[in-house]
Amino acid sequence: MSKHRREWRDTKSSLSRMHPWPSDTITPEHWATLQDKDKAMIETFTATFIAAVARQRQVDTRAP
Repeated sequence: MSKHRREWRDTKSSLSRMHPWPSDTITPEHWATLQDKDKAMIETFTATFIAAVARQRQVDTRAP
């Protein structure tokens, strides 16, 4: 199995175990207990969301 397929399988299985976050914020105490791969995933999702919002703002603020 290729490295890419193995990483995808591992990511896919991690995602299938995910549950909705129980609160609106992550406390520093809870963040400290997360595994590095979970922190990286949250940071990636957050960066993707922020980039999407920035792109939409550019579209919304263009002059007609």
